[in-house]
Amino acid sequence: MAGAVSRGYKNKAGLVSEGWDEHRLGAAGELAFSVGTGVPWPMTVDTFSAPDFPPDVDIKTRQEQPRAPTELMIRPGSNPDYRYVHVVLCDVEYQIRGWSWGYDVMQDEYLRDFKNERPVVFLLPNRLLRPLDELVRDGQIL
Repeated sequence: MAGAVSRGYKNKAGLVSEGWDEHRLGAAGELAFSVGTGVPWPMTVDTFSAPDFPPDVDIKTRQEQPRAPTELMIRPGSNPDYRYVHVVLCDVEYQIRGWSWGYDVMQDEYLRDFKNERPVVFLLPNRLLRPLDELVRDGQIL
């Protein structure tokens, strides 16, 4: 996190920020997943193409939006064989909403283009997320 900011890496999704907010949100989402499931947190940094939790689990954390549903967001170019966990910051509480395989999210019907300077994304509705007990049991990733 500090390495990416200090080296001046640009956000590949076009997000412009002070550099720390999105890193803190992401790390807090990983911690919330670890605490909520009992899966040990590897606490890796600057491993942009590796999953957050080996062998294939990546945490996608977003802050709840007041006027729109906060859906699982995957970007084109993400690994379709990863399992993506949707964690949402709601006020001061993190909620683990569920998970999905990348290839299930990366379907044309979920592709959204907001017609601005940011790249297109895949957004999976929360109702289509899989339950956590299909991903984690007794602190172990299945």
